[in-house]
Amino acid sequence: MAVVFFQTEAGNEPVREWLKELPDADRERIKTIVHSHPSVRGIHDMRTRSDSDHSFMELHVEMDAGMSLREAHEIAETITDLIQKALQRNGA
Repeated sequence: MAVVFFQTEAGNEPVREWLKELPDADRERIKTIVHSHPSVRGIHDMRTRSDSDHSFMELHVEMDAGMSLREAHEIAETITDLIQKALQRNGA
């Protein structure tokens, strides 16, 4: 699962200056959700950002190398939906 994060300029201020890291509690909730799927072997390189209205994340999900790309994509979509629902409920 990946959400594209880009850097641009807003006036003279880089976007990264006004986007903040998600709170630790939300980051842990995301990790718990991802690890709860039985096909997930691990996660790494998780990066998160948020502004007042939106959350952005990028992470690498490790799955069985023998899995089809279609199956891996379906799992990523399922995990994405679960994360979005969890963060919406908690106002992140």
